[in-house]
Amino acid sequence: MQRIRQLKKKARKRIAPDGTESDLERLFLSHWMKRYPTFPPINNYEFHATRKWRFDFAWVTHKVAVEIQGMGPGHCSLPGMTKDHLKHMAATIDNWKIIYLTTTLLLPENESASCAIVAKLLGIYKTPQTGYVPLSQRK
Repeated sequence: MQRIRQLKKKARKRIAPDGTESDLERLFLSHWMKRYPTFPPINNYEFHATRKWRFDFAWVTHKVAVEIQGMGPGHCSLPGMTKDHLKHMAATIDNWKIIYLTTTLLLPENESASCAIVAKLLGIYKTPQTGYVPLSQRK
């Protein structure tokens, strides 16, 4: 519990050079790039034509997105949750697959599973000889 509280406390909004806005986003990005360095996501991808809705991370060609669900006022209040749900429903209608990750899912004991779920949606698998490659390149 103490580790979760520390992560929540650190989840402050600020844009870093890598395009992330919070410590939780940086944590996911570091987990992901450690495992799948040849499949980087786009940070803060604006996916909607008329609204300024963004995904925390997106792999546009696969229409896969990751949303980091922090515990700030935007995610916990009814108006904030309603806005999030409208955004996510619009994305789903446009055939996006969205993975929601919380503080707990970004802890060291869960980071591997969190990344593996996203990799599965992207069609990435591992071979002993070549490392990670897309399923479309599998022979």
